[in-house]
Amino acid sequence: MSEPGPGSPQPLIAYRVSSVDVDLPLVAAPTRRAWMDEAKHPYNCLPLKMANQAGWFVLNHHAIEVVWTGREERASLTVRHLDEGPSHHAVSHFGYGLLTFHLPYLFRTPPGFNLLVRGPANHPKDGALALDGLIETDWSPARFFMTWQITRANQPVRFERGEPICMIVPQRRRELESFAPEVRDLATDPVLEADYNRWRQNRQTRIVDVQSSRAGVPRNWLQLDYARGEFPGGPTASDHQTALRLRAFSDASAVEAGPADSRSHDGENGS
Repeated sequence: MSEPGPGSPQPLIAYRVSSVDVDLPLVAAPTRRAWMDEAKHPYNCLPLKMANQAGWFVLNHHAIEVVWTGREERASLTVRHLDEGPSHHAVSHFGYGLLTFHLPYLFRTPPGFNLLVRGPANHPKDGALALDGLIETDWSPARFFMTWQITRANQPVRFERGEPICMIVPQRRRELESFAPEVRDLATDPVLEADYNRWRQNRQTRIVDVQSSRAGVPRNWLQLDYARGEFPGGPTASDHQTALRLRAFSDASAVEAGPADSRSHDGENGS
């Protein structure tokens, strides 16, 4: 894969593996989560919403039920397929309650980019924990798999059809290693310290107002400076984001009548 030119979209290619006869849908991760829909107020947290969208989901194609006995052997984990028709591979490879999903793709990133393979962000699942992996997908010809650790013995864990089982996030190699972390006293940066103190005072004042309100929690109790990209009592940030708009995976093998907009329009990422 050649290096893209300045300003060009970075390619992220999922090659179908011919030996696998079931596709798993690839979609830009949406803003919404079921538990956030129920609680509602978590949507006021912009960092949470941004993390929800920061990657692409691989969706489950076939509902399964998994039971682990709590032992080490591979046979201690059983997988029962619940839907009719062909199913993708979800098996016990390693024992210790590890469930492995065989993804039907060989991913390719631009030179110098890895692929962080992780569980769906802010998508907790009772009885199972997604394990993270970091793969050099710019050169390796090997497929990778998605692994979950079953955490509750003798309790059925279901993975529903359409449920995200994996999240992929490109990362530039060695970028983390380029940082030189250090700890400083806030007083060494008087401008930042003044901004922080104004933010802290505004927050404390708002908390007192909420606690003393006779009408209950007022509608304007939220401190939305960060969500608006505003400095306390000052200007707005010049490069503030309130949503991620990831491109959808287009199917290069499909014959289209004309060019189509490849960005996601599901009402999620543009909110």
